[in-house]
Amino acid sequence: MDQEQHEREEELLRASFMGDIREDVEFLGLSLKDIGWIVGTTLVIGGFPFLLPFPVVFKMTWIVAIFMTSTLGQWLKWPYRLKRYMHDAQQKKEGAGEDLGSFLGVEEDGWLYRSGRTLHVVSSLSASPWKTAVYAQKRTRIGGFEQFLRAMVQEGFSAQISAEQIPDVRLELWNQKRNHPAKSPGIQAMKLNRIEMWERLAGDGKALRSEYTLTLTTSESKSKSGNGQMNQQS
Repeated sequence: MDQEQHEREEELLRASFMGDIREDVEFLGLSLKDIGWIVGTTLVIGGFPFLLPFPVVFKMTWIVAIFMTSTLGQWLKWPYRLKRYMHDAQQKKEGAGEDLGSFLGVEEDGWLYRSGRTLHVVSSLSASPWKTAVYAQKRTRIGGFEQFLRAMVQEGFSAQISAEQIPDVRLELWNQKRNHPAKSPGIQAMKLNRIEMWERLAGDGKALRSEYTLTLTTSESKSKSGNGQMNQQS
């Protein structure tokens, strides 16, 4: 059973990151989905006058106009920009903006740095243990990560994730366990000894954890004005 589960997880990773890439293939800045939309709108909307007794010149002009408009709209990402504008307007109306916390467990502490006309958004990441997640949870997390990367590309960001090993200090958790009443003096002593062991291992550098940092980079011209979710620092 464990071997079958392991094979399913490996297949999930291969299918997600090294499998079907048709969604990311572009030709002259247009994806296959964009090209399909252009062809479809040209045939349906542009071909409508051919069913009516209009002059040939009007029909040809109409179909060329529809083709050019559809191509320009997909090339400039008009549907995506309209969807984003409506989303931002709704968020502003509700008085609450969507922060990075909805992606990958990003913590609230983040910084916005300026380097000339280049902006860098730096945020800490907290990744839940992979092995403890069930298959459905792993599939959901991978799907969310893929959507996050595509959203960054559409917004004109380049993303970089770095990791480092730091002492596994959990002061808040340790204090919470230390202050929680135990059922007996013996259990209390065992709990305190275990907390002391955790503190000693972290202090000696034997207990380590991975800390991830996400850096999003974009040019100032692509950033939206009025976004005050993060304070700018020099």
